[in-house]
Amino acid sequence: FQNDYKVPFIDLYIPIDLIGQGAFGIVLSVIDIKKKKKLAVKIISKNGHKEEFYLIEAELLKKLNHEKILKFHDVINTENYLFIFTDLCEGGSLKDFILSRYNSKDDIFIKDSECSIIIKNLLQGIEYLSQNGVIHRDLKPENIMFKKVNDLNSLVICDLGIAGELKNIFSFMDDKCGTLTFMAPEIIMDRPYDKLVDIWSAGIIMYILESGGKSISLFFLRFFANNSFLF
Repeated sequence: FQNDYKVPFIDLYIPIDLIGQGAFGIVLSVIDIKKKKKLAVKIISKNGHKEEFYLIEAELLKKLNHEKILKFHDVINTENYLFIFTDLCEGGSLKDFILSRYNSKDDIFIKDSECSIIIKNLLQGIEYLSQNGVIHRDLKPENIMFKKVNDLNSLVICDLGIAGELKNIFSFMDDKCGTLTFMAPEIIMDRPYDKLVDIWSAGIIMYILESGGKSISLFFLRFFANNSFLF
């Protein structure tokens, strides 16, 4: 890290494992030597990437403080890389949870009791974002994590990279973004929208959970067939 002086990464953090990799860079689990605590660090290469989007996410995470929102710890901006430190989620993503049940040889799908815990925790996080004028805009199983293994109540919302902030309670947004499968109709139709689009995404997630992850394709075939104006 280069500020007034150079400090090697491994003098401050001990790498444990590679837990994610994408076009932006990598995500590592590390031990903060000074705090003696496990953290996750997203390392973004500035080569060919617009680091301002990740800086916006870091600045937004700084403002938020809720048990259902991934906790931000620090951001370090160097010449070639951007390091964003957050809590480590050792329980994997909601997508991992769904796939584990989907691929189960015993056909053990998600119980109603499990679904209710997941949705309750998810809505608590959405409520907090809404109360602070924040719209996530990309809620999906990949962006929902569990801090602890086998603990559905440890759910946290993460990846606020394309989240938006409303100017006031009467304002709307109109830029089109998100993942199509979980995108609310008003976004698809290029209409002004507000915080309710996150509730739509939560509804799609609940449908996937209740169907054991096996009925979503049929649902969307029927949905688009009955709403041809969306195309």
